[in-house]
Amino acid sequence: MKRALLAALLVVCSHAALAADPDADYLAMVDAAVAKPAEAKWCEIRARYPDTSFYHAHLGLQIKKVTMEAGQKMLNDKTKESVDAFRDFMHKNAAAVGAHYYAAYLYNWNNDLVKSKVDALLPDFGHGVDYIDPKFEKGAAEALLGCILKTGDGRSQKTAYQVVTVDEAEILVDKYYNVNPVALDNVKADGHVFDVVTIEIPDSKIRQKLYFQLDDRLVRGAVAAELAEKLKPPLPAKTP
Repeated sequence: MKRALLAALLVVCSHAALAADPDADYLAMVDAAVAKPAEAKWCEIRARYPDTSFYHAHLGLQIKKVTMEAGQKMLNDKTKESVDAFRDFMHKNAAAVGAHYYAAYLYNWNNDLVKSKVDALLPDFGHGVDYIDPKFEKGAAEALLGCILKTGDGRSQKTAYQVVTVDEAEILVDKYYNVNPVALDNVKADGHVFDVVTIEIPDSKIRQKLYFQLDDRLVRGAVAAELAEKLKPPLPAKTP
């Protein structure tokens, strides 16, 4: 009886552990989105992203930088290993809207060069650039952009757009409002941090402030990382 009860408890605990694995749950949803793009749950994928170890590697603060680094390495090395690394990066950071726009940009840029009889930028191992699907990347980017738009209207702190990576504000201003920012600021209020972007309407020259609330998990992670950096023991002095 005790053995049976123990075995049952172990099964329950193992299931609980699996269910509590944010990386596995997130990647399962990403895989489902890739398999059936029309049924992809991008808003839920994006909501789960900040709980993963993939997000904590950059905390949503350096996503633009690390995305371009992954792409640049692939452009420079032109090896299967660098392509596999890029694909792995895209898989783990599938909730990052900027990553999808960047991947589509690389594909289209490369395609334009090939059409112009110029040397290709992206490596081709005899199957074309089959490791980037521009239709999927464009669809994912637009869907994720739609997820951000659903969170508010950006006109005040109370109705601020909710962002999980800092580049989401930049992308929204560019892709949705189609303008360049004329001023950037950030404020703290009610326990939250907001990026404030001032835009100017081209025809009327009227200026408008857009509020973007940084995800609390991003802020907590950034504060913790900054504190950990400050608490690092100093390097030992070099002996002459």
